[in-house]
Amino acid sequence: GQSFSLADITLGCVLLRLEETGFLAAYLEKGGLDRVSAYYLRLQGRPSWKSAILDVTHPIIRQGVNDLGQARVRDPEIAQMLGVRD
Repeated sequence: GQSFSLADITLGCVLLRLEETGFLAAYLEKGGLDRVSAYYLRLQGRPSWKSAILDVTHPIIRQGVNDLGQARVRDPEIAQMLGVRD
């Protein structure tokens, strides 16, 4: 819809974490998610995205992203469980 809601914030956070851990690109490469990709690009284009997401990164988020990325590399079963292949 035209209005921005709590649902947009929630889905934006999920997509951001998927992107940060490398899973989003793998899902998008499978195809069929053009609308999700376009939606995420629109979210990233919002002025509030930069101030709320890019300018403010808590150390615990960086650590979690790092841990997930390492787990994905270290344990291929994680990627397999999520249906993602490198």
